[in-house]
Amino acid sequence: NNNWVFTPYAKTVITPDGRIFGINCRTTDNKQDSSLYEITSEKASNRGRIPEPRKNSGFTYCNKCIYVIGGNGEKEKCSAKNFKYSLR
Repeated sequence: NNNWVFTPYAKTVITPDGRIFGINCRTTDNKQDSSLYEITSEKASNRGRIPEPRKNSGFTYCNKCIYVIGGNGEKEKCSAKNFKYSLR
């Protein structure tokens, strides 16, 4: 299903080579989605799972890696967990 609706908590980042990545997306069936996606004009491809759903987190790119930093995890509790995804 390529009909994407992004939540108010969606985060995106563009890498120096023009690739676009997003987290905190929801599909049209409104289920919470805890995955990292690479987004193109044609599709959103799953690039990995975030171990727990996250909102209000930081999301950035540095040295060929994507970082998800802090935010609210399960049951709205503030989380100090951070996740790193290598794009190498």
